[in-house]
Amino acid sequence: MPDDQLIRHLPGLLAQAHREIHTGLARILKPEGLPVEQWRILETLAGGEGFTLTALAERVGMHLPAISKTIDRMVTRALVHRKRHLRDQRSVLIFISEFGVESIHSHEAELNRYHAALVERLGPRGAGRLTRLLKALLPD
Repeated sequence: MPDDQLIRHLPGLLAQAHREIHTGLARILKPEGLPVEQWRILETLAGGEGFTLTALAERVGMHLPAISKTIDRMVTRALVHRKRHLRDQRSVLIFISEFGVESIHSHEAELNRYHAALVERLGPRGAGRLTRLLKALLPD
């Protein structure tokens, strides 16, 4: 296929790859009822740093109304908690809870195997190259 045709198919190929990876992750996370979006939020919060809802939405690639509802569900499940910002009392930060950390760790071995299988399919150099190329598509 000529390069110009490949480029036209790029959005569809990216969507298909996303769907395939999302399905693989969902299969791993489903037994505990943890949706992929919630797992991505937990992974982002796992560093211990609190995020405002807007910053978290940007980081995980979700729209504000969707992440707001998701965080409400996660608070109900005790995966995350809200805390007033120390310097800006009007602002609320989202933090991972101990239960949220345990939830991430309970899936760690299987997720590591899944990630390793992806790298094996691409090869280490290919995986590194793909990561750099995908990052180049994202805004700074």
